[in-house]
Amino acid sequence: MIGLFATDLLISGRRPHAVEFREAIAWSVFYVAVALGFSVVFGALAGWSYGAEYFAGYIVEKSLSVDNLFGVTEEAYIVFAANAFALLGLRALYFLVSGLLGRLVYLSTGLSVILLFIGVKLVLHFLQEQDDSIPEVSIGLSLAVIVSVLAAATIASVIKARRDPTARAHAGSLRGHRPAEAEGAAGPAAMADGWR
Repeated sequence: MIGLFATDLLISGRRPHAVEFREAIAWSVFYVAVALGFSVVFGALAGWSYGAEYFAGYIVEKSLSVDNLFGVTEEAYIVFAANAFALLGLRALYFLVSGLLGRLVYLSTGLSVILLFIGVKLVLHFLQEQDDSIPEVSIGLSLAVIVSVLAAATIASVIKARRDPTARAHAGSLRGHRPAEAEGAAGPAAMADGWR
């Protein structure tokens, strides 16, 4: 992990440049592949239950970039590894997301649903520690909910963008907005150029 951080720092520091979308995709895919490879090796060595906990933590860290919000585990090493691997690809992910963010009109809505799910999961986890009859939400179900919500938000955003090319996402907003210039003389053709 230290070697990956050092390599990333050396490569980005040696030749500073504006990161293009294609390069951001390549680095993001690389870091996700490394994290997934670690998940498999960790699961094989430490047990698949720990591997699943790591993977759940990694997915949440990657999708929300919020430290330790999920509460999937009390194992310090798993929390550290999930955070570290999520952070490794964060720089590349930033450039990738900056190219996509305006197009993901419903991302804030999806993340709000995920945060609500995590809040309910944390409350249930607390209550389950007090009373064994309270159901515990499994890691598999948690992953399924998170991936499903992110997929639904992405698909809904793509559909919305095709129907209304002027729609843009705004941080913290639960619905898409049209840019001010789209309402004036710029028109849809000029706005579609902004998508390229």
